[in-house]
Parts: sequence; structure tokens; C-alpha cells
Amino acid sequence: MESNNGSATLVLKDCTVLGSSGFPFSSGETIAVAFNNNTVNCRSSNHLAKFSLLELAEISITGPGTVVTGGGFIGGGFGIEEAAEAQRLLDEKMYSTGPMGLCPNCEKTIQLHSETCRYCKANFGQYSSWQVIPIG
Repeated sequence: MESNNGSATLVLKDCTVLGSSGFPFSSGETIAVAFNNNTVNCRSSNHLAKFSLLELAEISITGPGTVVTGGGFIGGGFGIEEAAEAQRLLDEKMYSTGPMGLCPNCEKTIQLHSETCRYCKANFGQYSSWQVIPIG
């Protein structure tokens, strides 16, 4: 973990791209993924892709070794301690920023613009009749 001006940046190095529809990376390319404030930066030796943390629907960190299956576009081996710390930091950052709301199914507090509830998996996507109830 790096620190820039008092804000922590989590950097995952030597990740292997599994697929990258809509991103400037090729399958098998090695990239670094950095999480800072509300931004995710994916960087290879030739390309950079930046997007909001709120756009990140799911991340899976597994190991040891290179991930060869799965629907995500990033794979790579990490130790269990690093994976647990990365997931904790992501959860903390993702669910503590931005407007919040209540899930109409389980009544837990979640991100207002969530497509699914992280607790009960209720769907709030484009064709769902349910919507997250704004708090405040």
C-alpha cells in the first residue's frame, strides 16, 4: 500500500488480463491496478484506463498463481493475507462513499445507485420493479 498526500492507495501489481472488452488491454497482458479515493486505475506499459470505483461491480482476488477461469478481466496470484486486506479496503471504501439508501427487501443500508443488494442479492437493475430507497 502506498500513501499519497495522506490518502492511501492500494496497488495490485503483476495482474494478468483475462479479457478486456471495452478496455485497451489484451488477454495475457500484465497490468497494475491501483485503487485511490474513488478511482480505479489500470496501467500497462502502453495503456492506462481510469474509471470510478462506483462503476466497479465486482472484484475477485484469488491465488496462488495466475487465474485462468472466471468472468473478470484481471487475474493474478496473491497471498491470502493480501487478498483479505484488499477486499476489506475495497468494501470499506466502496460502501462508505457516495449517497446511501435502504434495500426494500432486507432493509440494510447500501449504496443508493447499487444494481444489487450486497446482503440479500435483491436486483435493482434496469428492468427491476424494485429501487433502493434514498436515505435523508
